[in-house]
This record gives sequence, C-alpha cells and structure tokens, in this order.
Amino acid sequence: MPANRSGHAAIGLSSLFLASLVLFTDDYVIAGILPELARDLAVSEGLAGQLITVFSATVAIAAPLCAILLAGLGRKPLILAALLLFACANLLAAFASSFALLMAMRVAAALCAAATTPSLFAVAASMAPEGKAGRYIAVISLGVTGSIAFGVPLGTWIGAAFGWRLTFGCMAMGGLLAAIAIGRLLPRSERQPASDLKALLVPLMSRPLLLGFLANFLNMAASMMLLTYLAPVLLALGDIGPQQRGLVFGLSGFAGMAGVWLGGRAIDRRGAFRALIMGMTAFAIAMIG
Repeated sequence: MPANRSGHAAIGLSSLFLASLVLFTDDYVIAGILPELARDLAVSEGLAGQLITVFSATVAIAAPLCAILLAGLGRKPLILAALLLFACANLLAAFASSFALLMAMRVAAALCAAATTPSLFAVAASMAPEGKAGRYIAVISLGVTGSIAFGVPLGTWIGAAFGWRLTFGCMAMGGLLAAIAIGRLLPRSERQPASDLKALLVPLMSRPLLLGFLANFLNMAASMMLLTYLAPVLLALGDIGPQQRGLVFGLSGFAGMAGVWLGGRAIDRRGAFRALIMGMTAFAIAMIG
C-alpha cells in the first residue's frame, strides 16, 4: 500500500476507533453510576443493572440482523445516521423522568450501536494493508475495552460531580463528535451489493464461527457479570467513593486493551485459531485464580 494511502487509512481508522469507544462507553458507563442512578429513580440496584443487560442483549441480537438487512447501504452514510440517532437517544435519556423511559432510550441507543458495529469492523478490515487486518480489527476492539479504561471512569467522575443525567448528556455529545469525525476523516466506501438472506445466513451457521461466538459469549458473560455490579460490590467492601471506583474500572479497561492488542498481533503471527486457544486458556486460568 502506498505511503499516502496508508496514512489516509490510519486517519480513517482513528475515526472508527472513536465511534467504537463512544458506542461501548454508553453500554458500560451505567456500571460506574449505578448506585446513584438507582437511588434517584427509586429502583433497586439489581433492576438498574438491567439497563446494561438490555443494551448488551439488544446489540447481540440485532447486530447480526442489521449486518444482513442493511448490507446494501453505503457504510459511511449508515454509520453517520446511526451515530446521530444514538446522540438523540442519549439526550432524551438525560431528561428521562422514569425508569421505563430510560430503558426505552437504552434500547434505542443499542439499536444504533447494533447497526453501526458490523460496519466499523468491516470498514477497518477493508482499509487494512496486507497482513495487518488483525491489527486493524483489534483497533476497533480496543474501543470496546477502552470504553472501560477511559469512558466509564470519566462517566463515573462526571456523574459523581454533576449527577448521572450529565453523564448521558456527555454521551450524546460523544455521539455527535464521533459523527463529525466519521464525516470528515473516513473515506467514502463503495456501496455494498445486497445479498439474499439465505446466502448471508449460511456463513453465520458455520461451525468455526459458532465456536467463536460461543467462546466470546462465555468470555464476556464471565467478565461482565462482575463488571456490571462492581460499584455496589465496592461500596459493600468498604464504602469506596466514585474516585476510587473510577480507578478500578480504569485498571480493568487498560488490562483489556492490552489483551486485545496482543490478541490482534497473535492473529497476524499465529493465526486466528491458535490465538483463540491461547486467549481462552489464559482467561480460564485467570478465572480459576
């Protein structure tokens, strides 16, 4: 790849990373402000935690369907439209007067994330120089773990200082900034040809892909089970305040970012199957510990 084209790809990749960071910060940010949000809306912390569950479940179910149903649309316009709707959903969440309305806005924001996420990974892979697809895809995944390292601590501190509603207001601003970055920095990609439903579903049912889904599901379920309710756990252990709470989330996120980057390099050097075996083995050892 020529140097100028490689430079343009790197700039475009940075806008994709920002979009990924914003979208998944919105998923996890409630974990840092969970006690305050539950108290203000007069619901239990267990019920408030379902705001994270419904976001993650919506993305998990809707993302593959969006990848199929929206395959014929241009990726850049799709990402832009979804990010703008995402910003609107979070702005409404900031003014939600009831838990039910807040839950509805979480579903709306999650649908926007589901529509965007497949395109983020696909565009990153298409821009990658030969032999570096794993690293380019890992950058998008870094946005997911980076949301825990940067987004959740920042949202926790904002929520502690100014209230949880401003946290959602900042997420709306983040969605708008990500849309501006995509609009200015991401090269326009070619329109993807639409495929029939059966042709798109067949690869999803392949054994290697299903095993990959299973591995990722077990990994995320184990880690997110604790992360969702980490704030109440820390409070129970010693009345730990928002500052220390944000630090714990940040350390978890940085560790995740390091693992994702090393995983991307392992894919390029050793192949996806070996990288998956190595990663899941290390994860199992950590959980046993």
